[in-house]
Amino acid sequence: MTVAKLKGARERVRRKAGKCEGRKSYAERDPSMVALAKAIKGQCGRVSLRKIAEELEAKGYVTPSGGRYSASAVASMLA
Repeated sequence: MTVAKLKGARERVRRKAGKCEGRKSYAERDPSMVALAKAIKGQCGRVSLRKIAEELEAKGYVTPSGGRYSASAVASMLA
């Protein structure tokens, strides 16, 4: 009975908000950072993911622990 109640609650949240489980994406947490990463990629054409991470760090966008974002994190921002 509890499982059915929780399932129904999750479905109601999904209908209302679209997402109710899982980790928030970079776009949900900080849309301005994702927009900046896409702008850097658009301005420079072929630029490495590490270079984009360096530019984000220079602009003050760092990981919660204070480090630079990895290339794979930048790739998921751009996806």
